[in-house]
Amino acid sequence: MRDADALMLAIRDDNRFLHVGPGGIALAHLREEETGVPLDYGEGARDPFDFFDGDGVRWLREPPGTGLRLVPADAEVTPPRFLLDRIDAVLAHMQVVLNETPGFGSVPGPPMVRVPRPEGTLPEVMVRLDELFRGLRPPQPDKGSFFHMLAHLAGTAHT
Repeated sequence: MRDADALMLAIRDDNRFLHVGPGGIALAHLREEETGVPLDYGEGARDPFDFFDGDGVRWLREPPGTGLRLVPADAEVTPPRFLLDRIDAVLAHMQVVLNETPGFGSVPGPPMVRVPRPEGTLPEVMVRLDELFRGLRPPQPDKGSFFHMLAHLAGTAHT
């Protein structure tokens, strides 16, 4: 893909939080107060988020420590199965948090108690997650979907 505005997977290095959306919008959205992870990690320190496009190419924040834009890291491609497994781990964590948070849903949610687990190729799963997590594209009249809000809760939960 090699397009910083293409659909990107932003997944925390501990596999407890993810968002999918256009690269620049995802970067702007992933603020410390929203994720519970300091983003001013400084030069030489590891970014708490990993960014991948639908081909499995890793992207990095540039310049380090600020995350003003995304640039391709290198030509090495992460195997899609590995990324799909990481996505599944985050969705499983979200399910645990939902199960252990009675009354979650001050935002109207779908009449279900299971976090969806999209199947398919990496690009297909990313498109489906982008649809489920609605809220990363302006204008943003609300705080996003039930799953978007759950992702933020799960990202800051200590379960």
